[in-house]
Amino acid sequence: MAFDPEKLKNWSFPDIRHRYTARDAIIYALGVGLPLTQGDSEDLNFLLEDRLKVVPTFAVTLASPGMWVRTPELGIDWVKLLHAGQAASFETPLPAEAEVIGKARIKSLHDRGPEKGAICVVERRIEDAVSGTLYCTIDQTVIMRGNGGFGGDAPPKDAKPTPPDRAADLVETVNL
Repeated sequence: MAFDPEKLKNWSFPDIRHRYTARDAIIYALGVGLPLTQGDSEDLNFLLEDRLKVVPTFAVTLASPGMWVRTPELGIDWVKLLHAGQAASFETPLPAEAEVIGKARIKSLHDRGPEKGAICVVERRIEDAVSGTLYCTIDQTVIMRGNGGFGGDAPPKDAKPTPPDRAADLVETVNL
């Protein structure tokens, strides 16, 4: 089936429910390398159930819409996809255990031209399934190398990020 940019822009994702436990959050923390330094009591907050904090980036693993790009009626050449970026903004810390709902939508679709592909940004809101509290919003950027040249808007020129006017949250020194 041919690629249909209008169908993609208006694509309706089902809400995805996802339940996670303290064990899941701890395994994720270990998987990303915590504790960073031996004996760091602050890092232990991400590993011990009695005072568990959840690593914020754990949210990117929750309530994903899966391989929606393989949906035949969208006509996406999914074999030529390239994950180009991920950004997240956090509203409320994730609890140690919860059932969440992922609500995804196509945020933007930009044409890079024939033979250059398209850029698609999918926004996913992670909300508490009971209270509706918004935990975070995740933007996933995908380059669709096989789907350019449809005549859509060109990608915007991104502004350079400005670091916050405060001390760093974490400084790590690696001796080589």
